[in-house]
Amino acid sequence: MKIKLLPLFLFIFFIWLYLPYGSPVIVIVVDDVSPLHSTDEQRELFRVIERYGFNATVSVIPFHYGKSICDSNELVSIINSTKFEVAQHGYMHNYKEFENLDYPEAKRRVILGRKIIEGCIGKVYEFRAPWRSESRETKQILKELKYCDVTDTYIEHEFTWYLDSYRYPLYITFAKFELLIYGKFHIPYVLVLHVHAANYGEGIKFLNNFLSFAKSRNAKSKTLREVACEN
Repeated sequence: MKIKLLPLFLFIFFIWLYLPYGSPVIVIVVDDVSPLHSTDEQRELFRVIERYGFNATVSVIPFHYGKSICDSNELVSIINSTKFEVAQHGYMHNYKEFENLDYPEAKRRVILGRKIIEGCIGKVYEFRAPWRSESRETKQILKELKYCDVTDTYIEHEFTWYLDSYRYPLYITFAKFELLIYGKFHIPYVLVLHVHAANYGEGIKFLNNFLSFAKSRNAKSKTLREVACEN
């Protein structure tokens, strides 16, 4: 009986594949925004995203290896010139910074990071733990401080991590296919860009190509906060 039903299942599946795709929802995340990274590289990523009319969540490291985000007037000005949402990306961005901290220390770092960002950029409502790793205590603290925790929301896709010309054709083809499939299932597609890595090799070329394709498919742009805390 199962064997007889298999052709029918395959027929329905392929008919489904050829049905019109819905408009995808794309969520762009720019990770590790920091004065320790090239201002020009960060500006370039923002320009490309804005060129195609998309929004983004910008993950800002408040105090990166002893340097506050507020120490770079140029970078702060660039961030504030966009309409992107700002997420607090930990405090110092140590490896798995918020995975094993006790409650008092975790709360201290969250509050210090928020004060820094709000001192020069503006209100911050989102928190994204470094390496997407956080303890139960951290989760509780974020609830108490009324953050939207965007550390671990949907599956994240990163194709621009030091992308070379050999991998580019495969990656861009696969990313476009994924976007269409996610649109069909009405699942937000989260695209992650790390500042320096995305500016290497074919990263910017990929981003232009992918966002142009997304725009041609009438992709809707949302932030992490919109898909994680407003649904």
